[in-house]
Amino acid sequence: MNAALVVWITAAGVVQPAVARLIVEARTAGSPARGWGIYRAALRLNAVIGAALCVLVWVLRGPLAAAFRLPDWALAWASIVVGVAVVRPVIAGALQGGERFVSFGLVRVLFAFGRLLSAAVLLALGLGLWGGVVSLPIGAVAALIGGLAAVGARASRGVDPAPPDTLRRGVALSLYAFVAYGAWMLLLNADLFWVNRTFSALAAGAYAAAAVLRRAVILFPAAVVIIFYPRVVAAISRGQLPDRLVAAAGLAVLFSTMALALPAFPYGGLVLRLAFGARYALAGDYFGWMALGMVGYALAAIWLNLYLASRPGPYAVLLLATAGLQAGAYVVLGATPQAMVTIFGLTGVALAIGGLALYALWLRPALASAVPPARAEAGEAPQWLA
Repeated sequence: MNAALVVWITAAGVVQPAVARLIVEARTAGSPARGWGIYRAALRLNAVIGAALCVLVWVLRGPLAAAFRLPDWALAWASIVVGVAVVRPVIAGALQGGERFVSFGLVRVLFAFGRLLSAAVLLALGLGLWGGVVSLPIGAVAALIGGLAAVGARASRGVDPAPPDTLRRGVALSLYAFVAYGAWMLLLNADLFWVNRTFSALAAGAYAAAAVLRRAVILFPAAVVIIFYPRVVAAISRGQLPDRLVAAAGLAVLFSTMALALPAFPYGGLVLRLAFGARYALAGDYFGWMALGMVGYALAAIWLNLYLASRPGPYAVLLLATAGLQAGAYVVLGATPQAMVTIFGLTGVALAIGGLALYALWLRPALASAVPPARAEAGEAPQWLA
């Protein structure tokens, strides 16, 4: 059930970049009050949708529990997570769009800390499975309350109505983000599904252990793109080309990921042995290449956020097509763990190069000739795809 809820939380999170972008564009146009109006409109809509989904899951908890082979009470608690997951991305988008990055990070920490602390306490009290299930809604509600407190009362004072096209643009941006994020998750995880189906339990376990550690390579890039996104939206809204922002973010990501990936070559086996045990150390032979492959994905994350901040359609299609090609390559060529790692790494490099080529050949010329949103109110018609 936890896996299904994590997938749902990720899917619901596609609202965050849409809300952040609309708020940044309003702020850049000199109308911060309109940005708060967009936030309130999105919050009301998502609160209604979240409440409806919460009630629906609660009402259908019997059939759902039978389908997932879980007790009814587990689905009753899960219904809270389902509803809250729809609302939290709006708050996260407001914090990111307002460039309140410390508050944004603290709310994320509150979710993880609230979940872990409540699970530890409940398990210590001998509540077992009940404690493990209840900890997730406790963390979700704690993050929701913390997020609302971080936004504060400012959202209720001096608010201008949201523009008439807010819903249309928000839905369009969310759909693009849904396609892009879905393809992104497939690109980063499809190898695990194929490894588990193809290789021995020992080889698959070692590969999975290395795959868990490879995510450490993109921890810093994840923070970089949170800061990069609203600033590139603002630059584009002012009619400025984002060359410097892209270059600065790319260099920061490149150096930080290489600093973690390169030591994985001599010390990968040792790290795996210390983290998971001696039998998983056999993945040390290819862990360095796996970590190095993550550099391409980290750079691709910069391009993903750039296109979400401007015209997301073409890069979303590129991600989806690449995910299909990657899956096909795993089936045809993935006979060994080393071959899987090679396909995984080359895919990341292809996405990074593809993003650069698409920017140089299409997006940059298009941005140079388009009317930015910040000038649209002066009578010039914007030419945005979304």
